Amino acid sequence: MPHEIGPLGVFTCSNQSEYTAFVARHARMLARVAANEAEAAKRGHFHTTGWCAVCGTRSQFIMDDSSSWLDANGDRHLNWRERLQCVGCGLNNRMRAAFQLMCGNLRLEPSRRIYLTEQTTRFYKALRRRFPKVVGSEYLRDNTANGASNFAGIRHEDVTALSFPDGSFDCIGSFDVLEHVSDFYRAIAEFARCLAPDGWLLLSAPFNPQFARHQVRAVSLPDATIHHILPPEYHGDPLSSEGVLCFYHFGWSLLDDFRSLGFSDARMALVYSTRNGNTGRLLYFVIARRGRPLRASVDGGLADAKGGGRRPANGSWSRALWDRLTG
Repeated sequence: MPHEIGPLGVFTCSNQSEYTAFVARHARMLARVAANEAEAAKRGHFHTTGWCAVCGTRSQFIMDDSSSWLDANGDRHLNWRERLQCVGCGLNNRMRAAFQLMCGNLRLEPSRRIYLTEQTTRFYKALRRRFPKVVGSEYLRDNTANGASNFAGIRHEDVTALSFPDGSFDCIGSFDVLEHVSDFYRAIAEFARCLAPDGWLLLSAPFNPQFARHQVRAVSLPDATIHHILPPEYHGDPLSSEGVLCFYHFGWSLLDDFRSLGFSDARMALVYSTRNGNTGRLLYFVIARRGRPLRASVDGGLADAKGGGRRPANGSWSRALWDRLTG
């Protein structure tokens, strides 16, 4: 029997103005978060403790400076998003939060049909233990046909032309994939097409809350060549040591893109939890739904306390959905 997973406390906002109001309202707490991050950067390598939703127990989360960077002033910044790796399940900060959002906040039943845009990862394996009907895929380069599997049993899918029938899934999870898709608009439309009515999308991608619109780093030209607008940026690829090119760092217009391409609404979920070891910096996830609109602002704050936010007005979010998102 899978262990019980509670929801993460989150704040969701639908645009940059709501985010600006959130920052102003929590300025003192965010300043403490920044100060703690700066102090931790001096140590470089350390561990924190907290509850791991994947392992279902308290665990240690390892932090190091392997993915850190220096700013223009020479100050070092730790990559909190991709580190804080659990010594049990091996998942990092971002993926542990994604797992808890999917299982605890969306409260998907084990029988739900889920599609992940990954298949060779620890996250896929962890989710498959909980959801037997999960389908995963990778973007293969071995001439495997779209929707088919190669000799290793890995399914090939192009997210701009998915092979699944309309309404195939109750939830789609895509984590740090969209930035590698030159025509990401087609990918969003395909996600909407493949979701059943009221189905959920949970997505992460490089996101800068200071950007109103996307930062375009590279474009794919009609002759299949790549034109680089900014210095090339490559991210880790589970199938290649060469990495994969990043085309975009997204801004707030991403939510409008979701709303215009088949989703009733989309919100940015901000995650920070000392209890669950999701610390250092805010984590950003898009939560979108193909179905009835999400109209109220849900504020679970940064604290771990149950509830703690402003309840939705009558006729907006349902009480059940409020409970799911704020815990």
